[in-house]
Amino acid sequence: GIQVTFEVNDKKVVVPNPDPSWLLVDFFREKLYLTGPKKPCGEGGCGGCTSVMLKPSDWDSNSSCPEYLSFNSCLRRVVQCEGMKFYTTEYFAEKSAPDFAEKFKNIKDENIPEAIAFNNGSQCGYCNSGFVSNLAAYCANTCKGERELIDIENLFDGNLCRCTGFRPILFGAKTLAKCDNQEEAKQTPPLVTSELNYFNGGISHSNVKVVRRKRKLFMALTGASSEDDIKVIPGDEHSPTWYSGFSSVESLFNAVYTTVLQENQQNFEFVKFVGANTSAGIYKQKEGYNPKYLFDTTGIHSMRHCESNEKLEIGAGCTITMFLHTLRDIQAQHSDNVNVEFIEKATDNIERVASTILRNIVSIGGNISMEVIFGFGSDLVNSVYVLGTILTVCYWENGDVQRKQLSVPEFFDFAKQMNGKLFLIEMLTIDINQLLSMKPVGVGCYKVAKRLELSHAIVNGGCLIGESNGKLSARVGFTIPLTVSKSEYGHAADKIPFREYPKTIQAIEGLTPPLTLDNLRVINTVFIEENKELHQGKGVDEQIVLASQVFDKFLIRVYYMNTENPKLVSKEDLVDIFHARRTTVSTGSQRFNVYREEASEPRVKADALIQAQGHAFYTWNNHNLNGNVLHGNFLCSIKGFVPFEVDVDAIHANFPGIDVYTAKMACEQFGEEAVETSDPVADDLYVQCNSDEPKPIAGSRWVAKDYTQFAGQGVALLLSEDETLLANAIATIQDAHETYVSYNGKCSLLRKTDNGFEVITSEPVVNMKDSIKQDLKLQPAPFNLTKVTSAPPMDYSNPSIDWDKLKSEGNLICEGFGATGGQIHMYMEPQCCIAEPLDNGGIKLLCSTQSPLDVQSSIAKL
Repeated sequence: GIQVTFEVNDKKVVVPNPDPSWLLVDFFREKLYLTGPKKPCGEGGCGGCTSVMLKPSDWDSNSSCPEYLSFNSCLRRVVQCEGMKFYTTEYFAEKSAPDFAEKFKNIKDENIPEAIAFNNGSQCGYCNSGFVSNLAAYCANTCKGERELIDIENLFDGNLCRCTGFRPILFGAKTLAKCDNQEEAKQTPPLVTSELNYFNGGISHSNVKVVRRKRKLFMALTGASSEDDIKVIPGDEHSPTWYSGFSSVESLFNAVYTTVLQENQQNFEFVKFVGANTSAGIYKQKEGYNPKYLFDTTGIHSMRHCESNEKLEIGAGCTITMFLHTLRDIQAQHSDNVNVEFIEKATDNIERVASTILRNIVSIGGNISMEVIFGFGSDLVNSVYVLGTILTVCYWENGDVQRKQLSVPEFFDFAKQMNGKLFLIEMLTIDINQLLSMKPVGVGCYKVAKRLELSHAIVNGGCLIGESNGKLSARVGFTIPLTVSKSEYGHAADKIPFREYPKTIQAIEGLTPPLTLDNLRVINTVFIEENKELHQGKGVDEQIVLASQVFDKFLIRVYYMNTENPKLVSKEDLVDIFHARRTTVSTGSQRFNVYREEASEPRVKADALIQAQGHAFYTWNNHNLNGNVLHGNFLCSIKGFVPFEVDVDAIHANFPGIDVYTAKMACEQFGEEAVETSDPVADDLYVQCNSDEPKPIAGSRWVAKDYTQFAGQGVALLLSEDETLLANAIATIQDAHETYVSYNGKCSLLRKTDNGFEVITSEPVVNMKDSIKQDLKLQPAPFNLTKVTSAPPMDYSNPSIDWDKLKSEGNLICEGFGATGGQIHMYMEPQCCIAEPLDNGGIKLLCSTQSPLDVQSSIAKL
């Protein structure tokens, strides 16, 4: 047998003959009694298991890769932990280790758990340990004077909270940033409660006693082994056999082909090369993929190598974080060269892969290989493709290891020919000088996903046009992932989703710069036909359309970048080509498909919507605004099933520069068509306000003064070009809610029967529990908003907003601000929107739908 030795919270742990299926989070909790790390999902998707590891000394890196790395302990196998050092939440809470102050100089005087807890960042507390560990790793790598607020906002892209709405967690985290509550505090959201100063050390709780439970630490008594030979842990009917100790690709393949004796098992169905093990979060054993032999690649020196000169050579076993930091370092070294944009855009896309805590452990080669082995859409592939990367691929032939140097398209062709046989990506090589010698005509890496955080891609795209010596060169590639059935695991070579577009590339390279509008029309026409050919019968129709929309975005960018006086996109120009096929895809967070955004504006990561109350605190100041943007926020009701009235005049008087719309005003000003009902509640439910006639909920066009269905219901829309003005107005209105929204009389909820109306309740229904108890069959918020469509042309002859200015070139679209949620925080959906100017003079609101009534869905037609 063998034993694995590592450190946890500065204490040596020796594990004899560990079960290969043991995950580190289970070992922490069940063997070491460290219950800080949780296991909510077991997929690397929620961050509850987040712990910290010291960067292993054998990671060969010349980059600025951080020393302390947060990671998902639910994806790490115990057998992979030899020689590593780990730290859990308990370590950072107790700070009792003798050399803590020396090891963690940057946080020795800071209490990270209390920073979150004392700023109301804990409700059920289940997610907090993950937030603490992630924040601790970041703070350990930086001194307070280096911690930017935006970095802290981006840090938590892999941590989810279903209670607090992120806002108080972020406020607590930001107390550890370099903010002196003066100039920098102006760049952060204003506080609803003025007496709490979150930006100057947090709230003082000197009278709070922290009770810490002492834990036992399981220790094996045997010493560590120093042998370097191959180690084998035999499997059984439940566990695979584990092989480790390889220092070269040659020794790895020798072991594979001498150990796996049956030739029909020498493929990816039976053998798995394990680097980071993160694919376990996507394809679980219970779902049909259960290889019998696991071979550890983490000790192979060439796969950990990283060197950057005229070319970047980075081992495929290096993490995405290391790759990202190396490219950022190269970008910084050549910041005075405009051609560095190729590297910048590709690296921006790499920063959208998965989350911080996943990128810290995911291997480059493993992420790319999943596209071959499982038909999984790797977000990394298109960036690697755009950079012109050459992959060194190893495979076994004629009793020896063979190597090929392949471009990305060549690699996928090679993988198809291998038809499930074993291969391994050893190294990636990028010719930096060649990239810097090309003038950028256009470059873009894109990801379209159903959710804005931790979501697998529906479509990935990578496009590049460069000019050198008066000639154009191009790369156009798209990934349209397919669902692979369980029986095809390990044999997905014919399902590889990446496609290069040779006809489109040929069309581009046959043109002479500069590219004109007519040139782009030709390119687009070629792409549309080739896109259909390449994916005919191999993808969902919507995905194929989305690929075209992403390419639209790229060509529009090329047009604006390379045209001295570009025209606005209109019917006479690009609209017929570029806009006719637009659909919407959900960009709601987690599993709630409630946000809609044009697919030609795909976004991912922390500058997008996060499910939560007051989520816009999260996205505050994430863009450099030029002023030509409408920000929107819904003023919320705090009661349910009561008539209300919004004092529009008071809002106008107290907050000049803000426009206010109720649903009633929308109907009066723009006609009934401005209000669209999409409320799928039971047909027999009626509402009677005061002594009015009962009105059916379903299919009715309700307006302000009628009723609100849930607390937290949007009752009026506030719009402004000034984000700060809107933010402060909302904060003030929320503090003095009754001043601006008056409730008079009452509503009764009725059910229509054969014998007339039956009164269900005359009391406000403020949560779904009451709704279910009374069998109301109300749709739980959130619900699906099928599509937000453009309004017909309207007359804006006397607008209070300068529509022409808003439509001018250079507009930026960004998330609005909101202090929201009312009392129904259990649904955690924000009341905010993006207001996008339309060519016809109207605006389109891409808005939330916590409450299933008109204000959200209907004012989108304004």
